[in-house]
Amino acid sequence: MIRYLAPLVFIIFFICPNLCACSLGTFQKNVLKNTNNQSNSGAAIAQVTDKECANAVLPITTGYGSDGSRRVVTETFVHPQWPREKVYVFHPANNSSPAPVIFFSHAYAATSPQYYAKLIEHIVSRGYVVVYSPYKTLRASHSQRYALLWSGFATATAKYGKFMDLTKVGFVGHSFGGGATPAMAYKGLVEKRWGSKAAFVYIMAPWYSFEITQQQMKRFPKQTNLLVQVYQDDKINDHRMAIDLFKTINVPQKAYMILQSASSQNCQLTADHFVPLTSGNNGRVDGLDYFGVYRIFDALADYSFNGNQNGKQIIFGKTNNTEQQTTVNSTDGKLVMRLTYSNNPQPIKSEDYYRFPQNQQSRYSNATESVIDSAGNTQNNDTRRRGRRRLFCGFIRSCN
Repeated sequence: MIRYLAPLVFIIFFICPNLCACSLGTFQKNVLKNTNNQSNSGAAIAQVTDKECANAVLPITTGYGSDGSRRVVTETFVHPQWPREKVYVFHPANNSSPAPVIFFSHAYAATSPQYYAKLIEHIVSRGYVVVYSPYKTLRASHSQRYALLWSGFATATAKYGKFMDLTKVGFVGHSFGGGATPAMAYKGLVEKRWGSKAAFVYIMAPWYSFEITQQQMKRFPKQTNLLVQVYQDDKINDHRMAIDLFKTINVPQKAYMILQSASSQNCQLTADHFVPLTSGNNGRVDGLDYFGVYRIFDALADYSFNGNQNGKQIIFGKTNNTEQQTTVNSTDGKLVMRLTYSNNPQPIKSEDYYRFPQNQQSRYSNATESVIDSAGNTQNNDTRRRGRRRLFCGFIRSCN
């Protein structure tokens, strides 16, 4: 038992305060209350369990946000640069022709697609291929992580290209993966010339971006549609990072939106950093997913790939600082979902509100990362870590 304590202490007190918060799932979607029965936004709500709150909003059954009819088939292969892990290719069963491809860049430490299982199933059910490429958490620089992401994507297209229409592609990323998405998209759209007919980039609550210059961000193909999405009560990643990407990536059609938290007398759904995660510690699908992620993805993909003007209206049809709101199909009939749009977004909270403020990017550069790696090396964190992982996961109750 003693031999596990050093790695455990290292992971919890050294890695987590600096990196894990950008996604590990240890703080996933919770109903947060203090001793006075106040939500984290200060609104008094009735005592409800997480399960009751998550089930307060019924799934969307028609149109954008509803599941499609396609059955999901899962293919895997050994990661070309990380033999201990697999790359996943999810595609619709019995497709008569190649389908548009979504390259998904996951959050830090979410190497298993189980963290986004329901989101991935939803995307594939609508007729798209999803490629999920893991990257290392420990003992790796950002350059190495980006290289692992990309090699998984590129190899997947070589192995399973028969399922893929690479003239229509989307790059989607969350948290660390959101920050990595511009670099992945640049490689795919500019260097590989994928997405020659249609392309989009969907960035959710991004961490710092590396491996791409501002000049390169201005060279995305004109047919690329950009959506940058943040969450009202995200305390992890500074919205300034998302704003910077929105303003720097130079494409004709782009949108910036804030998904607001939702509350009624019986429930509070907090739009925090972990909205897109659908499993893990208290991670589950709720109304924020249906209205703010599934529905938005469907509209963006349908407009980008098929030119559907209804999808365009949802994503790009709002003027500056307008709000889209809907009273959703909830158990009490009073939950209202809100999205705020902006053509010139501004920060809504100070930098010291966030665990990772924008002005600290240099602290997490590859140069600093090598110091973290050195500490990690002393703990032999690159070994197959089944037993160690069970101990860690049991302690935080976050792993599947």
